[in-house]
Amino acid sequence: MDIIYCNDEYNIVAKCNYNLVNNIEKISFQKLNKVYNNNGIQSIDYEDYDTNDLNYKLPITNLKFLPQSFYRTDPSNRLLMTSSTTLDVLHFNEDARSLTNVLNLTLLKGNKNDKNALPPITSFDFNLNNCTDVIQSCIDTTCSVYDLSKQKIKSQLIAHDDLVLDVKYLNNNNVKKNAELFMTSGKDGSLRLFDLRVLDHSSILYEDSQKTPLTNIEVNPLDSNKVLCFSTNNQITYIDLRYEKSPIKQYDLHSRITSCLWVDNGLDFLVGDNSSIVTHWNINNLKTNNKPCNFYKDNENNGIYKMKYLKNDNLIYYINGENHVEIVPFTS
Repeated sequence: MDIIYCNDEYNIVAKCNYNLVNNIEKISFQKLNKVYNNNGIQSIDYEDYDTNDLNYKLPITNLKFLPQSFYRTDPSNRLLMTSSTTLDVLHFNEDARSLTNVLNLTLLKGNKNDKNALPPITSFDFNLNNCTDVIQSCIDTTCSVYDLSKQKIKSQLIAHDDLVLDVKYLNNNNVKKNAELFMTSGKDGSLRLFDLRVLDHSSILYEDSQKTPLTNIEVNPLDSNKVLCFSTNNQITYIDLRYEKSPIKQYDLHSRITSCLWVDNGLDFLVGDNSSIVTHWNINNLKTNNKPCNFYKDNENNGIYKMKYLKNDNLIYYINGENHVEIVPFTS
C-alpha cells in the first residue's frame, strides 16, 4: 500500500488485491475524501476507483507512487512503481481512471521476454538525492540500480549469500555525502552497507546471532545513522550505525511484527503486530527498561500491516488483515 497527499480535500491510496480463486493480483485505488470541522478532520469517506485491470500472477512485493521530484506532469497523471517478477512503472490517470504499464525496467537488464522465467523481486527504493535512480533487491542474492531518466541499468551486484529481502538508500534525508550509500537485509540474518562507488566491498553492520531472516529496514527520516529492522519473529532491533555491530536495543514483542514506521520528527516510531496492537516508541527511552505504550488497538483483531504516516494530516494509515484501509490520528 502507498498513499499520496493530493490536497486538503482528498488523498489517494493504491493497494493490492489478491484473488485466491484466479490466483492473480491486481492494483486498486481509493479516493479518501476528508471532511473537516473546527478541530480538524472529522471523518474520511472512501470512494473506490474502478480502473482497467493489470493482473500479476505472483504477489506484488512493493508498491509506491514515484516522488514528485522524479518527474514533472499534470497532477492528475501520476506514476506508480511495482515489484513482482519484474520492476514496472505504471501510469495512473486520475481523471480517466486508467492504469497503464509504461516501462518494464527488468526486461531492460536481461532482454528476456518471459516474465515467468525471472526471479521475484523482493523490494525497491527511490534515490531522493539524484531523483533518477531506483534500486531493487531480489531473491537471486543481487541488487540492481536503474536510471529512470535514461531507462537503463547502472549497476548490479551480489549483496548476500542468500535471498535479499529489503533494500534502502541512506541519503533520503537529503544528506548528500550519503548519496551513493544503501543497505540491505537478507535471509542470512545480516544487515549490510554498500557504496555504489566501491562495489567490491561491503560492511556487515549487524548480524543476528540465530541467523533469523531480517525482512524489513526502516531508516530514520532525519538521521540515516539510526535504523530499525525486524525479523520473521517478534523482535525489533534499533541500530545506530556509529556503533557498528552493537545494537542499542533489541526488544521482544508478544506477537510477530508485521509493520514498522518512523514518524517524521525522527524520534518516535510505531510498531504493529499480528495481535492488532500498535506500540509507540521513542528513541530517547530505548536505553531504559521502560516498555513502550500501546498507541492503538484494532478491536477487530485483523492485524496491522503496511503502516504509513502522512504529516500533512498527522494521520496513520494501515491495511488490516481483510485488506481494508484504516486510519488513526497520531498523537505523540
